[in-house]
Amino acid sequence: VSKLKSGGTARAGEIEKLEQALFGPGFMYFSNSGIDTEKLMEDMRRFFSLPLEQKMRSAWSDPADNSGYVKVGGEGLDEDSAEGDPKESYDMNKDHLSTSTWKNN
Repeated sequence: VSKLKSGGTARAGEIEKLEQALFGPGFMYFSNSGIDTEKLMEDMRRFFSLPLEQKMRSAWSDPADNSGYVKVGGEGLDEDSAEGDPKESYDMNKDHLSTSTWKNN
């Protein structure tokens, strides 16, 4: 974020990286946020290593809520592909986050 506050080519380069992470294949990693990332990664590894049947108990089911587990092939973000995406995910909105087990962790 500090490079976004600067000017010139450093700022332009950071904006390009941010756009790639948000709009293309990639991800973002925030540091110095105060969030215990080790605990978060441990929780994610534990959840995604569960059998599918257990993960499906937390399945995304309400389009208005837009939160929960999505199995491999459960989303098709590529409009040109008949197959679902080769990924699984767990989406959370703010309300879901504050009313789930994540609230106290």
